[in-house]
Amino acid sequence: MKQLLYSIFAILIFCQIGYSQSNIKMAPHGFDIVREDISKGKIDSVTYNSKIVGVNRRALIYTPPGYSEKTKYPVLYLLHGIGGDEKEWYKGGQPQVILDNLYAEGKLQPMIVVLPNGRAMKDDRATGNIFDKEKVEAFATFEKDLLNDLIPYVEKKYSVLKDREHRAIAGLSMGGGQSLNFGLGNLDQFAWVGGFSSAPNTKKPEELETLRSEMLDELEALENGPVALMSCSVPEGKLKRNTTLKYKLYTSADNQIAISPAVKFKRDGNLTEFEFTPSPGCFSLRVNITSPDGRKTTLKREYFVKEKDNQSYELFRWSDNIFQRRMRLDHVTTWQVPGSPVHGFTFPANTDFPGVLFKGTNDTSMYRWVKVKLENPMTIPVNLIMKYHARNGKAQDGQGISLKPGERKSVIYPLNPEGKTKDEAFNMIQFWMWKKDMERKLIIESVSLYSERPDSE
Repeated sequence: MKQLLYSIFAILIFCQIGYSQSNIKMAPHGFDIVREDISKGKIDSVTYNSKIVGVNRRALIYTPPGYSEKTKYPVLYLLHGIGGDEKEWYKGGQPQVILDNLYAEGKLQPMIVVLPNGRAMKDDRATGNIFDKEKVEAFATFEKDLLNDLIPYVEKKYSVLKDREHRAIAGLSMGGGQSLNFGLGNLDQFAWVGGFSSAPNTKKPEELETLRSEMLDELEALENGPVALMSCSVPEGKLKRNTTLKYKLYTSADNQIAISPAVKFKRDGNLTEFEFTPSPGCFSLRVNITSPDGRKTTLKREYFVKEKDNQSYELFRWSDNIFQRRMRLDHVTTWQVPGSPVHGFTFPANTDFPGVLFKGTNDTSMYRWVKVKLENPMTIPVNLIMKYHARNGKAQDGQGISLKPGERKSVIYPLNPEGKTKDEAFNMIQFWMWKKDMERKLIIESVSLYSERPDSE
């Protein structure tokens, strides 16, 4: 796998750059040119069900020449840049051509290459403003989609090797940042990680160093003790209540196993499987493996189960007059949308900072996200600013929002980070527009706060 990935990483990167420094060896001429006299691999367009996103998602999968269900293959997950989708590498980098040529020259071990769409959201097309906050956040969401939905799909539908030593992740630009985040953050899943001109969407260096150090501690234990590898259906971190964790532990059948907290487990040769549903709060899992000669290895996993599921607070909605009384208008008038309880807002021309503010009376320190449903009833674009206010008088400009003519959409943005007190937490949301020489209209259907990130619908 090592030689395989060194070769493919080195070759693929040359198809995405236009020049090279003189001390860097260029790829050989013709490496990405189709040759008619060789065997060809196959590109499949597949659809898999994403429970994380809630829709069926697409990916391209390359299988090598002579692919056979009787052979188990390593897998490379190759991620695209911020402006692309599952077809970006296929159209712009021609990995299928490069791979075919390398196989023909005997320079590459046969493998499967998965080209996913790394923008994990319901509308994952690379259209409109690709730097929109919701679209950028979808690249982070892809981590769960990859681990929980795509990899299991590939391993079910294709004849692949399922251990970390035969699974790699690499990407270009935004995909390079994803690869570093996901790969270094899940070294129990990926043994090989590559980033090409990685975008600055990576985690902070100290975060990656912590991940690396923790993994090195485990690898050091494995070097001195019996070999063992453990995977889980859910990565370390925060869990929802009643989440069942399913573990697979691979170690020699001759080794003894002790699990804390104590759970029932099933052993079948080198494979040990167990699962449990932890109680709310912090807890640590410890798996101790002891070889016949007394050497020991301890594998550790840390979790935190939330006391409560996602909670929401309707800051404003038109169907409730109580909420409407907490609405403050600054140089703005309202009008009723025909056939609907919803009203629209008119922002007058030549007025300084016309706006509308919604005030909440609850303690909002627990709410991390704000979700707003908006509509532009006009035939021209509308731009507005969403601003946050707290009880202690502090204010913060939240986000700039742009709506196309006639566009209706939901927007989701971060609100209160952990650790804020009731007085420090933002409990008021204001929408205002810059002064212009024309009247503008806007429909705000609802404003809701959430303790966890809500769905986009």
